[in-house]
Amino acid sequence: MSRSKRTEIRTETREMWIVHRAPLETAAADCGECPEPSPLISMTEACSLTGITSEIVCALMATGAIHFSVASDGQLLICTRTLCRSQNEMSKLVG
Repeated sequence: MSRSKRTEIRTETREMWIVHRAPLETAAADCGECPEPSPLISMTEACSLTGITSEIVCALMATGAIHFSVASDGQLLICTRTLCRSQNEMSKLVG
């Protein structure tokens, strides 16, 4: 009887998003809750950059996982630092 050998190879990958975007025509705001400057982006930009639906972003905002602010014109602005951190945490759970 022959013995067979089995080799198992595991790899771990990490992903980091660095967001660079063109300056807005109006002055961009930073997150007031983060200890370091973190740009705020629109919900549309947040969903486009991450592939996360607006429903999930809102649920994460409700739990406090994502910081947000409402501009004087009523536009919802999302903190890029906590958005990226939340996306990284979600990707660990999924994959």
